[in-house]
Amino acid sequence: MQGDDNTELTLAANGFFNGHRNKLTTDISWLTIDEGSTPRATSDWQFRIQWDISL
Repeated sequence: MQGDDNTELTLAANGFFNGHRNKLTTDISWLTIDEGSTPRATSDWQFRIQWDISL
């Protein structure tokens, strides 16, 4: 919507182990949400981790 201003900055990394049968991915993000209808923007951190396993 007009007046909304959302920002996301993300740093990610991944690595393989046991050949390419396992992959570990992590990322950390800084999120800022400004809906325009409120006087202040909301900001927060988000951390995710994912483990992919191939059998």
